[in-house]
Parts: sequence; structure tokens; C-alpha cells
Amino acid sequence: MLPTVNQQSISFDSHGIQLSGTLTIPEGASERPAILLLPGSGKIDRDDNAKTLKINLFTELVSTLNELGFITLRYDKRGVGKSQGDYWSCGFEDLLVDAEQAISFLSKQPGVDSNKVF
Repeated sequence: MLPTVNQQSISFDSHGIQLSGTLTIPEGASERPAILLLPGSGKIDRDDNAKTLKINLFTELVSTLNELGFITLRYDKRGVGKSQGDYWSCGFEDLLVDAEQAISFLSKQPGVDSNKVF
């Protein structure tokens, strides 16, 4: 039997830019390890889809990770999907800051074992 999963639309601040994503939490034990899924290269959304190529890789991956008991967070890059910002003007350093802010956000969520965030 598959675990029941609480899926939430979230947003977090990355130096004044609101990034939107999805947090999934399997019901059960109080503290669980968590995994941040980073969007791939290009103008990719939280499910690892580009406008012209819908593969929904992260949707499938999250389902498996939740079955294994992991909390997951995935988010839209700047200027993609529901996230604010301009995709074309952000660089590698901006993406790194966004990932750091996502890890900070994820670590503070109820049910997350902050010593086990990957």
C-alpha cells in the first residue's frame, strides 16, 4: 500500500524574488530525511519540463522518493512557471543562491530532519 502524501504549493524568498514550488510530505513518522530536486539546464519548471518538452521526470521521481519515506521539494526557476524574476538575466551565481535558499526553506519545514537534507 502506498503512503498517503501531503502535497503543498509553497513559495520562498531568494534575495527579494519569490520562487514557487511543491513540497511533498509522506504522512507518518515525525522527522524524515528530505531531498531538494534542482531543475535541469534550460528554462525548466519544477517537474523538469520545458515548454516544448514535457517529460514530467520529477513527478515520477517524487512519487518513488515519497514511497521510500523522503520529503521532497522542487521549484520553478526564476522567470519560469509561477516563480518571479527574469530567466534570461539570471546567472549561475543566482541559481546557486536560489538552491541555498531552497535548502534553508526545506530544512525549516515541520517533519524534516534538518541533519538529513540532501
